[in-house]
Amino acid sequence: HGREVISTETGLPLDSPQVDTLYFAMYKHFVQGVDAVDNGVEMFKANVLTSSSGAKKRRTDEVDEGSEGMVADGVAEPEVQLVKQYLDETSLGHRVGALNAAWNEDASDAVQDARFEEASAMAGREFLSKLSYLHKSWLPARDIVKRAIETRHEVDKSGKIIVLGQYCPWKDHLFELEEELQLPQGPDMESAEGGRHMILYCLYQDSRSGQWRIMSVPQGGAGSFSQRKPLPAHWRGLRGTDLDAITTVPGGTFVHIAGFTGGHETYEGMLKMARMACTESCCCCT
Repeated sequence: HGREVISTETGLPLDSPQVDTLYFAMYKHFVQGVDAVDNGVEMFKANVLTSSSGAKKRRTDEVDEGSEGMVADGVAEPEVQLVKQYLDETSLGHRVGALNAAWNEDASDAVQDARFEEASAMAGREFLSKLSYLHKSWLPARDIVKRAIETRHEVDKSGKIIVLGQYCPWKDHLFELEEELQLPQGPDMESAEGGRHMILYCLYQDSRSGQWRIMSVPQGGAGSFSQRKPLPAHWRGLRGTDLDAITTVPGGTFVHIAGFTGGHETYEGMLKMARMACTESCCCCT
């Protein structure tokens, strides 16, 4: 009855596509974690990444006959162990568990029933709180990002630049929508709409200053400073007139030393810088 609950609590029609979107979002952001804890599913799995400095390692399932767990080049598969660094006992599951009577407390049926009612009420409040957030904040942000993706070719014919109609959390939505819409997320992936032009930059207006910002799109699933295409190296760490002298686009405010973000006073200037960054072309490299 998940869809019926969502429809009742949000006031959305049961057959609304938004109900389906919220249904799957609630599973990912709430139900799945609760269910996994209840069934003893580990939160983490170990992935062994190949070293960028060495030769590419072969997949562990590509072994010669009789290799007994050794990869074909004779190198043993490394053993990976996850070590817990700290305790986290503040999750919903821990807080529900804490309502159980301790070993040296009264554990009569009456006490256990009262504790169960308290736990049920707490879980219900958290469920509704998460649904309210997804409905009133997460879903509108998703719509803004989806609109930016759909209109990206109007911004630039390459399709590599999106512009948010209003700033919102956008990165996770972008990654999910790229998968949903079968858009390329890497240089070797081809999109359903043709071509290999993945989205590289996101532009938005700072609501406080009125100036414009550019952010490079992170590599999906990687750290926040791992980017699909950082802003050009010769821009990084420059501000104001020093930046303008390199880009020849007056009004630039800054480019971060790590190349993941920058700013300009106007939309037109920010868009021009984004287009230059896509091809890494400017006055000093043309």
